[in-house]
Amino acid sequence: MSTFGDFGSFGGGAVGGHQSPIMPLLKSFDQTATISSLSAGGRDEYGNPTDTYTEVGIWPCRLWQATGREDNQDRDTQQGTYQLILPPDAIINGHSRVEVEGSTFEVVGPPLMRRTPSGASHITATLTVAS
Repeated sequence: MSTFGDFGSFGGGAVGGHQSPIMPLLKSFDQTATISSLSAGGRDEYGNPTDTYTEVGIWPCRLWQATGREDNQDRDTQQGTYQLILPPDAIINGHSRVEVEGSTFEVVGPPLMRRTPSGASHITATLTVAS
């Protein structure tokens, strides 16, 4: 299980007196994300297959609400999407769940690895609140 890692190893450390281009980004990660992956094999009390999630690690992150909209069908429900930025070594996919500051989110679509000319920079993922 990963816990934060060595920030200097993301995209390289100081080379020739220059700081890694992603160091300022990583220093802005003031939250932590607990990421869980979908595991097969869970069953409910009736023997039906269910989704089971297994924790794969904790990484520093940055999370913010990107959009919000009101769904007025039947009952008023606040829905929105969130953006998550993680270090490039984070283990996350389109079926992961993420917990940040006590709230649980589900990943929407595949996360994207962002790159710079010097290599991997960070991962971005779109999330929704898990019901």
